[in-house]
Amino acid sequence: MDVLRWVIAEVGDEIQFIPCDAFQLEVSGLKALISSHGGVPLDSNAMRQPLLARCPADWKPKLDANNILSMFADLASLDMGEYTGQMSNFNSPEAMSAG
Repeated sequence: MDVLRWVIAEVGDEIQFIPCDAFQLEVSGLKALISSHGGVPLDSNAMRQPLLARCPADWKPKLDANNILSMFADLASLDMGEYTGQMSNFNSPEAMSAG
């Protein structure tokens, strides 16, 4: 989380996160994420996937967050429609909520 906070502060512009285990993400899904106005996509199980978040330039992560889910909690959830199946990664819910 410290690295994510540092990257967001250093870039100072829009950021599209893509985790290394987003094996199902295709160009079409990435384009849909980039065209959103920011938020956290929902996967096919309606779970938020913050490591695929689209962060607007003026957004800052919660400073008091103690896990990835709470760090991105104030970004809207994105219903990705036909691209929902591409918004999965292989992190377990337990890994996402670990401090």
